[in-house]
Amino acid sequence: MKVVKNTLLLCCLLLMFVSMTSYAPQPTSGDGASSIISKITESDVKCLTDNIYHEARNQGVDGKVAVAFVTMNRLMHSDYPSTLCKIVHHKLTPHVCQFSWSCMRVKVSDTKAYQDALTVARAVVSGYNKHIKDPTHGALFYHAVYVAPKWRKQVQKTVQIKDHIFYRPKNGIQSS
Repeated sequence: MKVVKNTLLLCCLLLMFVSMTSYAPQPTSGDGASSIISKITESDVKCLTDNIYHEARNQGVDGKVAVAFVTMNRLMHSDYPSTLCKIVHHKLTPHVCQFSWSCMRVKVSDTKAYQDALTVARAVVSGYNKHIKDPTHGALFYHAVYVAPKWRKQVQKTVQIKDHIFYRPKNGIQSS
């Protein structure tokens, strides 16, 4: 019963967040995005959930939604792999991953936070380019506030949400 109440609370918070936001459109719109989204599998949703959980489980709904959008924005972008699982587990080198947790052997330790991440993943996938607007303004990159990667000088900051700073290519140029 407690899990149901928590899930309902998260859904209500997510709906409240969605109704209060008005952001820039996603990188790909129309039939292109719909076609890509229609190919998302349950396995892809699990990969997105894993990414939200490991990257933003300590964030509020807005932080979780933002991480989900960066992952989805990459899916819409031609410079990234063609599935959510490939994006989440993308290795730059044999020992360097796009999302650092995916190079480590980490397990889910907080099932409630994982269920929250799953709720966000499903909501963002079903609402992408529709009723959920992108709080990152088209970001493809982000990092935690306590690090200062060199690449941040080559991209345009869009927003800071909780402990993450989000970026998109300069001039908003995106190939997709």
